[in-house]
Amino acid sequence: MNIKIVDIGGVDIVDGKVNLTLGLVWQLCKVYWEERVGQVNEEELVKWGNDRVPSEHRIKNFKDKSLANCQFFLKVIESIEPAAVDFKRLKEGDDEEAIIARNNYTIACARKLGAEVMMLWEHIREVSGKFIYTFMAELQRV
Repeated sequence: MNIKIVDIGGVDIVDGKVNLTLGLVWQLCKVYWEERVGQVNEEELVKWGNDRVPSEHRIKNFKDKSLANCQFFLKVIESIEPAAVDFKRLKEGDDEEAIIARNNYTIACARKLGAEVMMLWEHIREVSGKFIYTFMAELQRV
């Protein structure tokens, strides 16, 4: 399968070593995503996304903290299918309730397009690069 598995064995899984088990699961997910969307790198995905959004929403990479407000993702989704996003439904504000609502709405909009989304709202809020990468790769695929 051409995956890198270092310092983990069956005993680690049986013993419930979470970090090692998650590392293994991530490697398997990566193989799945590469089979599904092809091999794309972060720079290509960032360029593809930035080419689809107004300049004020562009990002540097998938660790860019501005991603947490979802505007970049929603603009990318809108560029793919304008009817998929209704900006009037977005909750304004920086309180936890508004953040959760915006992040969940972003995931729901991507699913409307037929994207297979394997991340939670927390991954957007925390700007989790690996999950953002798979999310963008899936958006590019649809």
